[in-house]
Amino acid sequence: MDLTTHATQRERSPVPPAPLPANERRRLSALIHCNVLDTVPEAAFDDLTHLATELCDTPIALVSLIDTDRQWFKSRVGLDAEQTPRDLAFCGYAILGTDALVIEDATKDPRTVDNALVTGEPGIRFYAGVPLRLSSGEALGTLCVIDTKPRKADQRLLDRLHALAAQAAAQLELRHKIDALEQANGEIRDASESKSAFLAEMSHEVRTPMTAILGFADLLATDDEFRSKPEQANEAIGVIQRNAQHLLSVINDILDLSKLEAGKISFDAVTFDPAAVIEGVISLLSPQAREKGVALDVRYGNALPNQVVSDPTRLRQILLNVTGNALKFTDSGKVVITCPADSDTESLNFSITDTGIGMTPEQLERVRCFDAFTQADASTTRKFGGTGLGLRISHMLAQVLGGGLWIDSEPGVGTTTTFSIATWNGQASATLTDTDGVATQSLQAEVLADRRILIAEDGADNQLLIGYMLRRAGAATVFANTGQEALDLINDVDEAPFDLVLMDMRMPELDGYEATHLLREQGSSLPIVALTANAMAGDQERCLNAGCDAFLTKPLDRQQLIETCRAACAQLA
Repeated sequence: MDLTTHATQRERSPVPPAPLPANERRRLSALIHCNVLDTVPEAAFDDLTHLATELCDTPIALVSLIDTDRQWFKSRVGLDAEQTPRDLAFCGYAILGTDALVIEDATKDPRTVDNALVTGEPGIRFYAGVPLRLSSGEALGTLCVIDTKPRKADQRLLDRLHALAAQAAAQLELRHKIDALEQANGEIRDASESKSAFLAEMSHEVRTPMTAILGFADLLATDDEFRSKPEQANEAIGVIQRNAQHLLSVINDILDLSKLEAGKISFDAVTFDPAAVIEGVISLLSPQAREKGVALDVRYGNALPNQVVSDPTRLRQILLNVTGNALKFTDSGKVVITCPADSDTESLNFSITDTGIGMTPEQLERVRCFDAFTQADASTTRKFGGTGLGLRISHMLAQVLGGGLWIDSEPGVGTTTTFSIATWNGQASATLTDTDGVATQSLQAEVLADRRILIAEDGADNQLLIGYMLRRAGAATVFANTGQEALDLINDVDEAPFDLVLMDMRMPELDGYEATHLLREQGSSLPIVALTANAMAGDQERCLNAGCDAFLTKPLDRQQLIETCRAACAQLA
């Protein structure tokens, strides 16, 4: 029987079509992911419809899939049409239920009495259909049998129909799972490619500064002629310091990005003077600007408030990243920071404008994606360096601080980066700190005079470095290679008492966490400062929970080390 004429030239039925299932969007998505629509005939389905006509003694059997506006037949016996409009589909009613839909006489059922497939060809009278339902619950269509004369559906017919429908549903389930596996494999491939690209970028970003560090360190250690010339030696030391700082900044960017993407980066809401943060950034970047011959200015639009509540450390980080980028891509002209306050929306808004190389629309589109390790193009990375992490981090920081970051650029004219952060009125809920977080302290020898400090650290090079720093500040130092050695020295009655312990948290035999915990269990109130190379979210909290009084991350800043030791020793006074 040919339904094509009725599918295309019928008069509209006055009876409304079947309502949409409650999960229609998810159902259609599952149907698409089965990758079965508009495919060629397959024996797995055709065998089922042929069996259905024989076992149920009907002239027509279908595997019908309900698409957006049609029912499409994956398999059919007794019909020439490949599909009909959805609003004529008896199966549209069948997928609404969980059991078989049986219509014994379509001319007497209010849902189908005026249906064009009942009043015209093929003159449907009897219909029985079982939903083809995935394990996740979506009914994609039916396996149904149709007759042109009214009839009863006994339990034997329904049992056979259910059995055949289960096999058809199993075929669809298999295709759905295959699609899910292919999608998962695609994601794995994408992740693997991203990982490879990440490792390649990291290898470049680590090996490049390490080449300079190791190369000049080797010259200083082995080349007497090179070392004998103070100008060359000082230049080598400067190169080592700059590249070590660059290497550390890359590591810090990676850590910040991973914490931001995991939603585990910490923020402090404190009261601070935004102008002080801005001037601090100008002070840090001015040497770079002078070296390039680029003017670096700041312009305050409206009256900037003296105090706001937000996170000054993260604001400084964004300003340094964005302004540093502007300087990097500007060889002449100027870089200007503009910072009008917006009292209506309680936010701080910043625009960093440069007269640098600018970007084409295509380059700008790439950068606006804010993907990690993404710059305008490959030549940008080769000429100017950098990882592309700073902009992504700044974008995410601005969003977490209640604002956003936007970029506009014109090739040969320059780039303007605008960002905002939310601010709050009143006092900060957190303990107030100064904008640097660490009080300044001169490196005078007497700052740690008469202090006896135990350094529990298993790295010989770190022992040498930390011991030198502390002795220069006036302290006497004793070393332990393990946590157990540290405990033994502290509990040795023949040893002079210590004023402080610097405790590396990862040592052999007994680590710093266990050693600190045992000391606190013994009732020791000796100040303990944690030393760790772990700088991920939660590391500081873990150290403090173990019983440490303060927390320092490696590599150590000498000023911060000495000030932290001074403050910890002051607890004993």
